[in-house]
Amino acid sequence: SSVPAVDFDGTPSGIQLRATPDDAFVALWSLDAGASTDSEVGALYAQMYDADGVAAGSPFRIDSDAAHRLFDFQSAVDGQRNLLAGWLSYDQTAGFVEQAQLFSGQ
Repeated sequence: SSVPAVDFDGTPSGIQLRATPDDAFVALWSLDAGASTDSEVGALYAQMYDADGVAAGSPFRIDSDAAHRLFDFQSAVDGQRNLLAGWLSYDQTAGFVEQAQLFSGQ
């Protein structure tokens, strides 16, 4: 399966796949919209898939802060399909800030 198209300009990159014990999986990717370095990303998205590779629901945005640049995202998923994603965000006042988001049973 390929990463579904989203309604934003940019190029998907940094694709990560995370499997669950029941053979379902989640695809996560960054959407580089004018990123200036290879480790800098624009927005983070995810899509859950069942064990047959069929999309479960729609792609959803991981981060909610479009105003800051994002770096180095990581993720994990458990047997209940809880998704934990973490990344660094850059703010000119605060500098680099660690952020994380938990999605329950997507």
